[in-house]
Amino acid sequence: MGPEPGWRRIVSFYIKYVMIGVNYNNLVTLRSATCKNYAEDVNKLFELRDFPRPVDFQDKTNRTTNIISNLKKEEDIASQRLPLDDKIHAELITMGKKAGRDSAEAVVANIVSTGKSTGYRASEYSQNTQKKVDYHKYPSGKEVMKSLNGNDVIFADNKGVLFQVKTKKISKGSTL
Repeated sequence: MGPEPGWRRIVSFYIKYVMIGVNYNNLVTLRSATCKNYAEDVNKLFELRDFPRPVDFQDKTNRTTNIISNLKKEEDIASQRLPLDDKIHAELITMGKKAGRDSAEAVVANIVSTGKSTGYRASEYSQNTQKKVDYHKYPSGKEVMKSLNGNDVIFADNKGVLFQVKTKKISKGSTL
């Protein structure tokens, strides 16, 4: 092991493998703080041997720094998915009950309740068009197919007649 510049690249590969679960805990993904601690430990090992640190957290061109930074950005996106405040949610449900079962308020309360329990965010999960598949792209470059589009949602009226988005009947007289 020496001061060769290739070590920066090798350490970035190591941190990427640690991040995606090639680690002793066999986890799928580790948190950015854990990956940063691994990188700091690698830096300590290099310093103990009087070699330059392969990871510079101030250098935006350092691959390891970018890997950890992108993972942190993905974690920040996930933390923005916090559910609605319980007080607001309770008020929506109360408004829906007061307005009646088939009211717009009740529909909004049901949609919000479903969204709160599933954690969906339209920007990440909903297709923009019915004919073309969209993908959500995370800062790390990871792409995930958006799973919901208008054809995925089916409604029924109070008689059980099925409708799709834009109140298009599925088939005449179909019931649940």
